[in-house]
Amino acid sequence: MAMKIWAAIEAIPAAGATRKHWKVVSGDDWSALSPLLRATGLEAETIPCFEVQQGGCIRRIVRHSVDNIRAACGEPAGLCKSDKLTAAEVEFLALDRVRLVQALGQALELEGAMVPRSDQRVLYLGSHNVSAGKGFPVFLLLGEAQYEDAASIFAEVECTVGPKVLIALTRHGLGDQAKAYLNKLGAKQMHLDKLVGFDFTAKLIPLSPPEELFAEMRSQLTAVPDTAPWRLPSSAKWEEVSLHFISDDKITVSHNRITRTFDASELGMMDRRKKLPDTQWALLKIIAQNRGRIPMPEPGSARKSKESLSKKLSAAFGIESDPIKASKGEYIASYITNADGLTQGKQGASKTKFR
Repeated sequence: MAMKIWAAIEAIPAAGATRKHWKVVSGDDWSALSPLLRATGLEAETIPCFEVQQGGCIRRIVRHSVDNIRAACGEPAGLCKSDKLTAAEVEFLALDRVRLVQALGQALELEGAMVPRSDQRVLYLGSHNVSAGKGFPVFLLLGEAQYEDAASIFAEVECTVGPKVLIALTRHGLGDQAKAYLNKLGAKQMHLDKLVGFDFTAKLIPLSPPEELFAEMRSQLTAVPDTAPWRLPSSAKWEEVSLHFISDDKITVSHNRITRTFDASELGMMDRRKKLPDTQWALLKIIAQNRGRIPMPEPGSARKSKESLSKKLSAAFGIESDPIKASKGEYIASYITNADGLTQGKQGASKTKFR
């Protein structure tokens, strides 16, 4: 699992640390971590001592010669003994951001990564594509985001639209303020130590197929879009809806003091070949002209038109129950309706047209 690698990267400053420091923090995972580090050419001046007190005291690195390097306790009381160090142990190493971005991009099947700057805390790892032209961005937070201004840290994340992922190195990487801000942005928060591991060659590999790791975000992109022109709340009932014809080709629909205007095309009631309102629109108008009550026709195409009309109204407004019910030889609209807005064909004028 190589869990200590991500904790080490999270804990050690971005500028880097000595090889010995990296090895102590990463423990048995050093062999997997080392390919992700690079020599900086800098000369280390201090090195922690982890043997005397929790967190380690700071030792000064004293170079008497190439072969005579010592770690001297920096505490006035001299808490620890001077230790001999090798030139390799004091080599100053930093995280190779480019190599990490490339390795993660390959493991998580990401495309289009950007070369990270040395001062960046949030790296763009690339896009996880579901299909051609359809994907979501994945970002990596280096270090921790605990008490800083979340808006400035995650500015690049905020600029993206749609599903997005922000990966922290470990579960300790994000503080409450950062989590709340990312939730506001709609960014899925994940931990790198739960996503990737290393194989026997120290190569980064996903702990599960990327399609499974990102299943939640993939489903958001592949879900069938909601085509309802006005999906009412799930608690809405037809008895709370008012539908009025204001002209031959427009209606108003009202619910909970909100009114919207629709035409036949918006409700899926347009004959595309003739480019005219279809029989469902005509039936909707007849029902409105008769204030929601018309005689049931004989079995046949007229009844099929009513069934089709009910399905289209349910699809348009998201209320599953039948908006037009049969009772005692009549079709009765559960919603309130009239056609007072029409200049011709007022109430009751069209009862016979649906027989």
